Amino acid sequence: MMPSLPPYPALGLAGVADGILDGESLGSSLGVELGMSLGIADTVGNFDLHLHHQMRALDDYASGWTYYDYEKGSGQQILDSEGNEKPNLWPLIRTYPQRVAGDIDRFSYGPETRVFELTYRERAGLSAETEIYVPAERFYPEGFRVTSTDPEGLWSYVFDPEREVVVLRADPGSPSHTLRIEPVDQQDLQQ
Repeated sequence: MMPSLPPYPALGLAGVADGILDGESLGSSLGVELGMSLGIADTVGNFDLHLHHQMRALDDYASGWTYYDYEKGSGQQILDSEGNEKPNLWPLIRTYPQRVAGDIDRFSYGPETRVFELTYRERAGLSAETEIYVPAERFYPEGFRVTSTDPEGLWSYVFDPEREVVVLRADPGSPSHTLRIEPVDQQDLQQ
């Protein structure tokens, strides 16, 4: 498990989050897509915390991202020279929303707790399902629990193990939805 994450300023990443917000408003006014560099070499001290903070900053602004790496070896590469996973791959693998049937208010994923939360609002005229990528084998080997703030019996979900995706059908009568995915604990397993 990863250690608890200190706030952004402890690692000097407050500017990263501010830059995303500024870039988002600037990008939308210009009609262009803006990006930022993502990644850090695994030889840098606390590289995992730096990556976790970068990911959290992107989550805070519901920003999409892509980590591209076509090489094997040292540095920012996610595979070693033999093709094995390196430690700097792990912070990049997370539970995240792939498709949301509405407008995102916020979402977060805590790597140390493996808890994901998504809050979104209904969009008039939209009838679709929300899809959440859940790396079940890697992070939830004992299983996971899905809960919603929608009224009991008016929402449902299925898990597609091949795609590792939770497909959620929310209550169309609820104006806002909060979905939570968390690992089952030992007490759940004993019941």
